[in-house]
Amino acid sequence: MIHDHPRLRPRFSRRHWYIWLALAACPLLTGRAEETASPTPPAAEAEPTATVDPVAEQLKPLLTEFSKLFDARRFEEASEVLDKAEAIAPDHEVVVSARAGIYAESGKLDEARAIYKKLLEKSPDAFVPKYNLAELLLLDHQFDQGREAYEKLLKEFPNSDLIRYKILLTHLAQKNLKDALPWLDQLRQPTPTPFMLYGSAAIALYNADLLTGRRIILSAEQLFGPGRQKLLHDSLAEIGLVIRGDYPPALPSTPPAPDSTPEETDGTTQLTPLSTP
Repeated sequence: MIHDHPRLRPRFSRRHWYIWLALAACPLLTGRAEETASPTPPAAEAEPTATVDPVAEQLKPLLTEFSKLFDARRFEEASEVLDKAEAIAPDHEVVVSARAGIYAESGKLDEARAIYKKLLEKSPDAFVPKYNLAELLLLDHQFDQGREAYEKLLKEFPNSDLIRYKILLTHLAQKNLKDALPWLDQLRQPTPTPFMLYGSAAIALYNADLLTGRRIILSAEQLFGPGRQKLLHDSLAEIGLVIRGDYPPALPSTPPAPDSTPEETDGTTQLTPLSTP
């Protein structure tokens, strides 16, 4: 997970493997569990005592394979693996969520929406289905409605920088830089976070400052571990600021600048140094 920032570093026992696989079925929550599970106490980490679910253990290798294929956007193969999981436990929540993810990425948004609504009926307080219902609006280019859904979700999860980051991107998708900048201010922290850096990169890329945007993305990769911000990078791709397959990003022709974030001044992007953790 994300390193070196306690607010973004949950702890999980082995019994939480299914959370990661459920998130792999979501349009953008691939491999990210920050918003969905409570931290596990250290004692539970060391000596998990939960009873083993035999169905879950049977599903585990299939859903792990599904997660890898889904993350690689090999949806036809992922669907074939999911067929096998559905034959074992068609009503299992993780399996159902995975099918919704396949529908969403295949453009079958109504089918995906119906599944997420059913999941929400079963778990009215769950973050993931609410997040993905908002995400489906963005995938359908309903940016005003998606932003409204995210703002409503932010009231329930006020500490979620993921939601703030997504709201910032909805404004950029509508070419509304003025309203995006205050959301970047909300992402700023005394020390860098993935959301702050990717929000800064989004502003730079929006201003066509491609080198600065890539440098900031690379700073995030260096600070928090390579390949761990794919969720945030894919969100940039959803609004056309980067190419989805360009992750992790290649090094630019010049070395990355020190940890930095763009500051908006008269329509141009300038670099402002950030303190390191």
